[in-house]
Amino acid sequence: MRDGHIIVCGDSALSQHLVSEFISTYRRNVTVILPPTHRYHGPQLASLARQHSSRLSVLEAANLNEAVLIESRVSEAASIAFLSDDHEENFRAASSARNLNPELHLVIRRPLGHGNSDVTRLSRNFPGRAAQAQLGGASVDILCETEIASPPLAATLTENKAVIVKFGQRIFRATMRKKASQGDSGTPPVIALFADVGVSEEGDFLPPGCIQLGAGVESQQVLSLEELRERPKFKKLGAVRTRSMSFIPFATNLQLRSLEGHVVVVGLGAIGSSVLECLHELGTPVVGIDRSPTARGVIDARKYRIPVVIGDATDEETLESARITRSRAIFAATGSDSINLESILAARERNPKIQSLPLLESDDLAHLISQGSDLFRSAPVNVAALAAPVFAAAMLRHRPVTVIPIGNEILLLTQMTVGRHSSLIDQPLFHGRSSEKWKVLGFSTPRIDLTPDYHLQPEDQVLVMATRQGLAHLLES
Repeated sequence: MRDGHIIVCGDSALSQHLVSEFISTYRRNVTVILPPTHRYHGPQLASLARQHSSRLSVLEAANLNEAVLIESRVSEAASIAFLSDDHEENFRAASSARNLNPELHLVIRRPLGHGNSDVTRLSRNFPGRAAQAQLGGASVDILCETEIASPPLAATLTENKAVIVKFGQRIFRATMRKKASQGDSGTPPVIALFADVGVSEEGDFLPPGCIQLGAGVESQQVLSLEELRERPKFKKLGAVRTRSMSFIPFATNLQLRSLEGHVVVVGLGAIGSSVLECLHELGTPVVGIDRSPTARGVIDARKYRIPVVIGDATDEETLESARITRSRAIFAATGSDSINLESILAARERNPKIQSLPLLESDDLAHLISQGSDLFRSAPVNVAALAAPVFAAAMLRHRPVTVIPIGNEILLLTQMTVGRHSSLIDQPLFHGRSSEKWKVLGFSTPRIDLTPDYHLQPEDQVLVMATRQGLAHLLES
């Protein structure tokens, strides 16, 4: 990868977190292109530029046209991210950037629900690049922050802290468990990676063993991955409307009454509906709440037969219909920080032991709450903060698979190519060295030439589990 600067286009929360990631973790020079109105997170990005003037420059432009891209020195850049909410604008600007720099790596943000149409449009805008885009090649990455953040958010709400990890057509369940032991307070988490998997007949090696990643976690945690052979069966439940409801089907009402240990998801927009689906995939009983019967997640819930209560989550009747006193956790994702907090407080009044996870867009508010009392039993979360490390890895041409939060640390499972000057060269694959910040798990594609003493070579495609700092170290080497 050419050692040029990074360009980030947009003034969203994702833009702010992505810029911070490159400055603090990767120490790369960044140019951010902002609208001149300084709305949304523009003021925070301008403040970052003043604090890191040697690494971050700001370019204000009303339109992201070719002249602006030239002014940002796109011809010298290594990669560029288009993070606007306007999907059409992202693709138009990406086409202009590629014309100015054919070797430029593109990362394009897409909204939830846009998939195959993106690749089709990409093939028209970038002749000769469609195959790479479709196969997930290095020239273009199309990412959705909601799809990135939903699995780890759902994992924090499940009893066994499980994340669904997908490798091509294979699906694994990554499960985080606490490993209590006397006198081990303050030790890093122990990561048991693919503990029962060895060399298969196809040569797809995933090494066993335990390593330590990260520090500062009070109790040891074990992360194990198991392959899912089939999807679990789920109860078929319907929808319930409160206040204005005129009738509740007897069977649906009976099933709701029997619910216990379930998760309540408040706000069934993009992130709420996605978390709802992830919980369903994990086999976790879940109930949704939304004020609107036409919300995205209400429609999706019908498809999966997930019960939904239509009403105000701060209202006692709504919460009682969702069986809040018997639930194990509540996730509030309405799109309003104040409503999310009010919903959490209302739920805690009726169920003081419930695990509460508010989704907050304001970093300052999230920090204030996380430093305060144990009122919410979980640190507030931010979708952009979870997605930014994955977008950063993609901009550096390493295919991120998933992100797993452990305490205040984030682990990245990513695919990367062993460089010609990498510190991984000549390291044994089976028992290669690792650090507290990274470990090679195996090859990202099956290999038939493996031997017990195989040593990594340049251009090997490997799967790596790493902290953000660990991944930065491997990329630097």
